[in-house]
Amino acid sequence: MMTRMLSSDPQTLIQQLQSRRKTLGMTYATLARRSGVSVATVERALSNRPYKVGLEDVLAIASALGMNLQLQEDTDPVEMVRRQAENKARKLVDMVQGTCLLEAQGIDNDQRQQMIREATLQLLNSPRRRLWEVL
Repeated sequence: MMTRMLSSDPQTLIQQLQSRRKTLGMTYATLARRSGVSVATVERALSNRPYKVGLEDVLAIASALGMNLQLQEDTDPVEMVRRQAENKARKLVDMVQGTCLLEAQGIDNDQRQQMIREATLQLLNSPRRRLWEVL
């Protein structure tokens, strides 16, 4: 059995499904019957036009082609949380710095970096939901 990594890029995913359909010699009508979706949905799903097709339909089409869609982590969750904390800390510090500049009390770059480090640590030690809230 050949394992092929499915792309997270929609166009590449469409091409992979379309290629598999052609390799199998399956018509749109046959694929529709096997997947339980309409011919129109199969045509929309496998076209290169920007149609919106439901995930359930794409999964059914992939299954009928003997394929599956598998989600894989592409970023370590610990690293993702750290980056989010650092980005949010940077935004918070920039907001503070903007206020300080309005009051003619600007901070230098060393102070700014220290504030970012401290805010990052505070965010990492706070409940996770706060980390993802929009400012």
